[in-house]
Amino acid sequence: MKYRDAIIKYFFHHNVSNRTKKRVFRYLADERILAEKDDTMQKIWDDTRHATLHDDELDIALMQVENNLSLVSDNATKAAGAVMRPRWRILAASWLIAVMAMSFSAYWYIQTSKKAEQVEQVEFLEAMTDYGQKKNIVLPDGSRVWLNAGSTLIYPTAFVQKTRKVFLSGEGFFEVTKKSSPFVVTTRCLQTKVLGTSFNVKSYVGEDAVTVTLKTGKVVVAVHDRFHDGTHFLVPNEQLVYVPSTGKVVVQQVGDEMSDAWRKSKLQLTDVSLKEALRQIERMYNVKCHLLNGRYAQQRIRAHFNQNEKLENVLYVIKRLIPGIAYRVEGNDIYFE
Repeated sequence: MKYRDAIIKYFFHHNVSNRTKKRVFRYLADERILAEKDDTMQKIWDDTRHATLHDDELDIALMQVENNLSLVSDNATKAAGAVMRPRWRILAASWLIAVMAMSFSAYWYIQTSKKAEQVEQVEFLEAMTDYGQKKNIVLPDGSRVWLNAGSTLIYPTAFVQKTRKVFLSGEGFFEVTKKSSPFVVTTRCLQTKVLGTSFNVKSYVGEDAVTVTLKTGKVVVAVHDRFHDGTHFLVPNEQLVYVPSTGKVVVQQVGDEMSDAWRKSKLQLTDVSLKEALRQIERMYNVKCHLLNGRYAQQRIRAHFNQNEKLENVLYVIKRLIPGIAYRVEGNDIYFE
């Protein structure tokens, strides 16, 4: 426990490198140690003393946590092939700022002169959507955000820094009010920076790829990890696809509706695996999908559905597209085999 306390306290009170942030975020997103994380987060607020951990000590602590995780048994993991929705607490714990936001205030330090810093207290708000839900949020600067199902957005009650920054886990469509200060959306591995534009960001915990799709204006997408370190400029109807496991980055042309079809309750399955398609179905229709036969998991699907398409029609199309697959519906559960 002392190592976990030291890591998170150090991260909370200091500016740290991107390398360290990646390791901390990975730690926070690991559900095998969720109880310990909850205890540690509470201690951050109970103990106001600044951590004094040095960089070399931080590395040792991180190594200790990673070694401990490697010893945790995987016997209790979900059955192979099952498509499982992430637990809400995992979504929140994926970002330190999300945990900070729950009923607390965070301090942002603003440099006002060479001799002193002005400390301004800003409260963070959290917007969350369950499966089968969407939500519209108006930010303090007038920007609008549409949250897709299974998503979390963290934002301040006022933008007091030079950069208007929000944090996203899941999927959101942004219409940003144009101002001189940049607007930045931070996800688990990307930062999307704009002045005034509309775009979609998709970054669900546990999914293979992260995407940014531009509808109007221009955006700059920064990728920073062990595979890739660089920026990419997008123009309307371009989509950046980033795969964290390999570091692969692809920028491709997409149709006009690709950026926000979900906002209009349209299910768009554009050359996705069956496994990914079932995740989208779970979120849109608030059901639980079980893939009992793993050989179908990577079958590719291309299908675009009408607005508010009935679930039974979606399932029928999938059955027609994948020869040999069958499904049965039992209440809120759908079994594919």
